[in-house]
Amino acid sequence: MGTSAQKMDSVPSIRRLTRDEWREYRELRLRALADSPDAFTTTLAQAQARDDADWSSQVARGAHSPSEIALVADSDSRLVGLAWSGIDTSDPHRAWLTQMWVDPNLRGLGTGRQLLGAVVRWAVGVDARLIVLSVWPSTTSWPSGESRSPAYSTPLAEPWKSPRRLTRRCGWGRPIPWTARSEGQTMRLPWPVVRIANAVTNLALLTGIPRPPYNRSNALIAETIGRRSGKRHRTPVGYLDDGGRIIVVVEDGSRAHWVRNALADGGRLRIFLRGSWRSARLRLLDGDPERYLARMSRVHAGFVRLEASTPGVIELMPD
Repeated sequence: MGTSAQKMDSVPSIRRLTRDEWREYRELRLRALADSPDAFTTTLAQAQARDDADWSSQVARGAHSPSEIALVADSDSRLVGLAWSGIDTSDPHRAWLTQMWVDPNLRGLGTGRQLLGAVVRWAVGVDARLIVLSVWPSTTSWPSGESRSPAYSTPLAEPWKSPRRLTRRCGWGRPIPWTARSEGQTMRLPWPVVRIANAVTNLALLTGIPRPPYNRSNALIAETIGRRSGKRHRTPVGYLDDGGRIIVVVEDGSRAHWVRNALADGGRLRIFLRGSWRSARLRLLDGDPERYLARMSRVHAGFVRLEASTPGVIELMPD
């Protein structure tokens, strides 16, 4: 009860880090690395080894640079969350979301969503057209089994690692027949990573900013009501426009939570499609997933293949 009350009494404000707060940022960064050591490519030991001048220089960039921003969540003068974003040096229209962390005592209250929203607004203000969020495996992870690890990191701390290199490391774009997989070859991203990625994609779709490989022409937001919680859930979903039909290949088929929520409501849901909210109905199809994946974005199709357990095909029918 005490923890819950503490959460309710703390409503963080989102602001830009100031130049003279490098000590506070260092303390926040070290807390994040200690709390979630597998969530970043930088280790706690590496961060602790940095000198004061290095920390000060980094914070100065995040506080004043027109191409980089450090955002923090401030609760009663204590920093409890962080998001760091910067413009790609090779493409002025592409922004990277890098460091991302919220204090465990304030999770589940929308603080992360507020930080992400502030990142999106900043990116729009500097004329960014793409927001890139990537994940980095803790070891080389190939579906065939060599050096396989189920652990994946959260957003990249080093923006110079390109998405193309990342997708090769993850094995995206290498189709794996469903029948050839063993149970151990289905690799799941940690739930915190999924939540961050979904939140970023939702914001990008709502604001109209492409987030490769997704944009409004190949992704939508499915809004359902939890069949047990009664709460609203929004899930970004890649789709294929098949001659006017909206086709989705779902990694877990009818067992996916958003699909089960819709089916529990008679197949009803709302979708944010091509810039507007619409009521829709959902129905399960018997089609071969590969028939549709072969015509979707290569990266999206590879992600579905990598994560799928019992893939299913679904048609969404807007009213």
